[in-house]
Amino acid sequence: MTTIYLVRHAMSQSNIDGCFCGITDVPLAKEGYAQLDYLAERFAGIHIDRVYSSPLMRAAETAKAVNRHHRLDIILRYDLHEIDVGDMEGLGCEELIRRYPDEMKRYIQDPGSFSPEGGESMAQVTERAVRAVRRIVEENPGREIALVSHGDFIRAYTCAALGKPLSGMKDMKYNFNTGITRVDFDDELRPKVVFINDASHLPERQTTLLDKYVNE
Repeated sequence: MTTIYLVRHAMSQSNIDGCFCGITDVPLAKEGYAQLDYLAERFAGIHIDRVYSSPLMRAAETAKAVNRHHRLDIILRYDLHEIDVGDMEGLGCEELIRRYPDEMKRYIQDPGSFSPEGGESMAQVTERAVRAVRRIVEENPGREIALVSHGDFIRAYTCAALGKPLSGMKDMKYNFNTGITRVDFDDELRPKVVFINDASHLPERQTTLLDKYVNE
């Protein structure tokens, strides 16, 4: 059996401000750095053989916390990056809803159908995520892997791993910052989702503005 722990990055300032940062490289907020100590202690008690991360700094910094007690090489993979939201990159919730009402309605009510102008559709993100995770599983038979990525990447992958169609994404909550999802794979590389979005290591789970729009 191969195990992957998918970890959403810690809180960034863009998360707090409710911005779509997508592939824009933004740093963690001070609240995010505070979350890293709790995440590091959570992973101190988990056996890990490899650590993979999106190269975006909010994920890479989170991967360092995951790796703090393991001291492994962190392998950066570009295909683990967040959804590219194209023309919507960097805009806040209110401006997004004002300028792109139809797109935001889809993102909130039926995220599987989301397809931002100049960016990636959620269908494309799902295909990329499934390929990327399968590649890592193929490279690491029988190992336990930490994979640090982003909210929509993890949500899209988890939906696929559960065997749900894209339309099923509307029933899935947006992951908490540093939330952990565990997926086990048998010898045929079939995924079994063990748990989703576990942030029990945090003393309190802070909800960002965008999370509130998506999850309410």
